[in-house]
Amino acid sequence: MKYTFNYQIIRRGEARPMKGETVELREDEKTGQHLIPNVGDYVQVQQHFGDTKPLTGRVKTRLFEYSNAIYPDRNTCHINIVLEEPEAGVWERLSSSE
Repeated sequence: MKYTFNYQIIRRGEARPMKGETVELREDEKTGQHLIPNVGDYVQVQQHFGDTKPLTGRVKTRLFEYSNAIYPDRNTCHINIVLEEPEAGVWERLSSSE
C-alpha cells in the first residue's frame, strides 16, 4: 500500500480548512513506516527542513481515501488530516524548555 498525507489547518470558529495552507507528505520509501496522529493529538508539521513557520494544531479530523486508480498494480491510501488552530499558550504547556 502506498500512502500520501495532506495536513491542513482550520482556524477556530471556521467551518472549512484554509485554502493554500496545506503540507503534503509521502510515505518513508526506505522503511515503509508511517505514524498517523490520532484525533486530539497535537502536532507540528514542517514541509521542508528549516521551515520557520510549520503548521501546528490539534488533529480535528482524519479522512482516509483508498484507491487503485493511480497505480493499478498497487493500492494507495491518501489521508487528509485537518489540524484545528491551537488555543493560546498550548505549546508552552506541552513542552519543556529545561
